[in-house]
Amino acid sequence: MVGFLQGIGIHVVKQKEMKMPELTFSAYAAVYVFLIMLTIQWIVAAVTKAKQPNAVPGKLDNSLSHDSFVFRSHRTFMNT
Repeated sequence: MVGFLQGIGIHVVKQKEMKMPELTFSAYAAVYVFLIMLTIQWIVAAVTKAKQPNAVPGKLDNSLSHDSFVFRSHRTFMNT
């Protein structure tokens, strides 16, 4: 296939194979980035909800809608 593509004038760039240590590092880095992202979302959702008047831990106020930052931050964290 590569020979055919080069024959009709298309330049083919072969990708470098990832070696096992590089792949392992990439996988660990992805997990750490995900955990950091999850922790930041949790902190933002918890702090914004706790600052609301009459906040009850573990319960989201039913009057909140998509216009509320508290609702959106809580929903983003729960969807993650």
